[in-house]
Amino acid sequence: PMARPHVEAHSSNNSLVLIIVVGLFMFVFVLAVCGCKPSPRAYLTQEELDDARLRKEEVKEGRIKKQMMRLEKRLRGSRMRKAAISSAQETERLLEERKEEWSEKGKAVYGEAWEESVDGNMPMKDLFSLPPDELREIKIEAYNKALLKKGE
Repeated sequence: PMARPHVEAHSSNNSLVLIIVVGLFMFVFVLAVCGCKPSPRAYLTQEELDDARLRKEEVKEGRIKKQMMRLEKRLRGSRMRKAAISSAQETERLLEERKEEWSEKGKAVYGEAWEESVDGNMPMKDLFSLPPDELREIKIEAYNKALLKKGE
């Protein structure tokens, strides 16, 4: 059988025509969808445009206010931490001053027993700096020792 060159050429021309028609249709469709829309400003009045701008600015203002509130909260926190640190430093300084005064008064009242062990007892300075619970235990122990010596 013999090949038919006119049929092959005809189907190749049909494919080319179909591609061109589809391409033109897509081009016209894209132009219709994208290029032919009127802008929103074309049909809005000046007052409507101004209202839209005003709403846009109000939204921006709201965002800025929220940012300011967050920053003010951070600032308050920072100020509180700063005050706490300053207070702790001041308290430490006052305690050191009081310790010096306390030590001077202790030396005046107890003499060398203030800083040194006398008769096997702990220095008075150390004794007075103990927590109340430990001090109470030492007192009980001392009373018991005194009672034992009295009983002998």
